Amino acid sequence: MLFETCLVVDGETQNRADHNERVSRSSIALWGHEVVLPWDVLEADLPKLGQTRLRVEYDPTGVIRVDSRPYFQSAMSVVKVFETYVEYPHKFANRTELESIYKHRGMAHDVLMVIDGRVADTTMANVAMFDGKRWLTPRKPLLKGTCRARMLRQGLLVEADISEDQIRGAQSVVIMNALRGVQRVTLL
Repeated sequence: MLFETCLVVDGETQNRADHNERVSRSSIALWGHEVVLPWDVLEADLPKLGQTRLRVEYDPTGVIRVDSRPYFQSAMSVVKVFETYVEYPHKFANRTELESIYKHRGMAHDVLMVIDGRVADTTMANVAMFDGKRWLTPRKPLLKGTCRARMLRQGLLVEADISEDQIRGAQSVVIMNALRGVQRVTLL
């Protein structure tokens, strides 16, 4: 089972095309056919004012569970760098491995994973760093997020292999995902 987490503003899902692309790519890769999310049905009963967090779980047959709740962005300003190994190429509903890694955050808000000597992602977001000239994002992220995909397409990010030393020496580090947008963080 896979899932998408989307930001809905005033009853309208944000960046729907990016979510559709990931659902299509993942469903074809895993099940050999495309799953299409019925946005008109998913949005029908959502509030028409304010921000809503929409989680849609799906399997080869289509949507199997929908959860929505008001969205209030929580603080996430400190991430702990942590060397580990995990694979998460699709947005699987079973996040047991990521939850286990997340427990290593200590007093930080999340964990920035370093896999095989290269920066990957946090457990909840993609990452980018400013090296003084360009904004770089990992060439091999843990998961190809929708916000990251949009920023790459717009030419705002460049893919690169990023070492722990490079990110620690960066002028700025940000995390990004569909709900939070882009947020600056400090590394531990």
